[in-house]
Amino acid sequence: MTLICGDCLEVLPTIPERSIDILLTDPPFSISRADKIVRTKDPTKKVKFRGKSIDFMFGEWDMFESEYDFWKFTVRWLELAWRALRKGAHALIFFDKIKVTPLARWVERHGGFVRQPLYWIKTNPVPCLLGDVFLITLQGLRRIEELSEGELINIDGRVVRGIRSEKDFRGIVYRIYLWNIRIPITLTEEHLVYSLGVEGCSVERGVKCLPRFGVGCPYLRRKRYLTKRCEAPWRRYMLGWVRADELKVGDYLCFPRGYDVSNNDIFNFRVSGGKFLGSKRLDAEIMWLIGMGLARASFIKGANYVRFYFTSKKKRIFARVRKIIEKHFPVDDVRVVRYADRDRYELRVRSAYLKGFLEEACGMGSCDKGVDNLILMQPPEMLFELVHGFWQGNGCLFRTQDGCCLSLISSSPKWIGQLFLILVRLGYTPIFEFVGKGRKSKKKSGEIIEMRHDAFALHIRDNRLVSLFLKKVVVDNYFGWRCFVNKDFVLMPVRKIERVWYEGKVYDFETDGTFLTLGGVVHNCARKVSFMDAVNMIFWATKEDKSRKFAHFNYEEGFSPDYILAPTPLGKERYEFGFHPTQKPEKVVHWLLRYLSVQGETVLDPFMGSGTTLVVAGKMGRNAIGIEKSREFCEMAFKRVSALRGSLFENLEIQRIGF
Repeated sequence: MTLICGDCLEVLPTIPERSIDILLTDPPFSISRADKIVRTKDPTKKVKFRGKSIDFMFGEWDMFESEYDFWKFTVRWLELAWRALRKGAHALIFFDKIKVTPLARWVERHGGFVRQPLYWIKTNPVPCLLGDVFLITLQGLRRIEELSEGELINIDGRVVRGIRSEKDFRGIVYRIYLWNIRIPITLTEEHLVYSLGVEGCSVERGVKCLPRFGVGCPYLRRKRYLTKRCEAPWRRYMLGWVRADELKVGDYLCFPRGYDVSNNDIFNFRVSGGKFLGSKRLDAEIMWLIGMGLARASFIKGANYVRFYFTSKKKRIFARVRKIIEKHFPVDDVRVVRYADRDRYELRVRSAYLKGFLEEACGMGSCDKGVDNLILMQPPEMLFELVHGFWQGNGCLFRTQDGCCLSLISSSPKWIGQLFLILVRLGYTPIFEFVGKGRKSKKKSGEIIEMRHDAFALHIRDNRLVSLFLKKVVVDNYFGWRCFVNKDFVLMPVRKIERVWYEGKVYDFETDGTFLTLGGVVHNCARKVSFMDAVNMIFWATKEDKSRKFAHFNYEEGFSPDYILAPTPLGKERYEFGFHPTQKPEKVVHWLLRYLSVQGETVLDPFMGSGTTLVVAGKMGRNAIGIEKSREFCEMAFKRVSALRGSLFENLEIQRIGF
């Protein structure tokens, strides 16, 4: 197995003549363009189709200044590769079906025999979500139908750009409820969800086998007299992509914990309507003050006043607020105002500097508050100060029948979504509850309060998690009340699945592959174009041979049509080692090598890309030579090929040249 990083026009002349048994490659098509094609319902009318625009930008490697430059490049690499092929060798080239005629004429002029074209038919479903599904973004909770484009969060916790698309749908959808999330996620039956499957115990019937992240099986510890033992139970549990119609009650959906931590702790803001700029270093006290501002601060329009409301029970907390403000901000006036009709106080601070800082850091208006992205990227210990400040200002801790419960309440969907994201990053499993407008609650004093705005609540009910939260401990590995926590994910179990009929709009987002919802990580639509890109043609030719004497045709493998049905790569196959925009599925390459090559032959791929040809060739016992100009893709291919080394491929020799 040889991987070469370099220009194929420079590397191909070094390959010995007539030393390659099969050419299998996916060269540039010259179909990339900077402008998107916006589809319309009727070409004669100026009515835009509210669906996906066609994006043909795959990379600079597929861009040429003119059609002449493209064919000059194609003919040059083809001449060099054709020289290296032996007599009777097959050439399999993924090519644009519109431009294939000049390619066939070139092969015929050079003594080749053009065979029937082969086709890869992409069977990717077009999965979608309903419009009432909540997305979790850096801007908080957003319904899909309300967000046309924005910054989403992928499976690694990183921020990715997403563009929404929509279409009409008529069929079965699945409504999935989690134990910790009171709002269901509704999606089509073919939509992929990242989950952890739960199976039955292999020792005792009727018992669910639950992984304990290295703790071991608690059931077997109690049943010591059992002679049958479960061998390596951790091997039965792997996180992976599952269709919505294959999910089971008890399976766990995943919320990623990773995020980019910023080294910048200087927060810049505008003062007095933007007349001049101010800056403040984010430390523990400032983060706590921002949390308190999210809970209790309000602003007076047209005046440089900031007001904090509190009761007599929270005098000590607001004494700390006053102390921090006087320590870090220039203040013109500070006073405490008491309301005579009830037990309510107001800490009124006159400071343009403080008002400008809090307006930028946590927003204005109880329903529009939310923190800046720089604050969300602070280290975990700083995020704890932020959350504790909000909890002490607008949270509570009370006892239930099962133990303690810690609650955080807000009427801002932006902040509650950010707060949910922060708690997941810290390793906690919050219970999400939506409180609608008009709901009435009764206080101990007998007073009836009616909700004037939609409100959201997050609860932490596990006693141990409540204790760890109060101690400001980041949770790394935990198994508790309906939750799993490890260093990469927070996992929540499925409580109920409903199968319902739906007619209406469904939505999806074009991202790098995954995005986060209130129901866990889901996969986006893998097919970018409805019909134009659903079939990929494979040009097939044989060098200098019209008979079957030198060419290999493995008819003993059984009947095979001239096409193969396979989805484009997705999930782990596509994103485990990196992302390549035109990666081919291993199933298609395996189909070609199975019928047109034998073990021990050498496969050449001058445009290696992500290394799919080399990976499949290694699994099938073929030698392979891959050439790639991009160093990034070379590293990606090397990681994929190196992953083959194991019990089955321990003798695999890998040679890397040029990188």
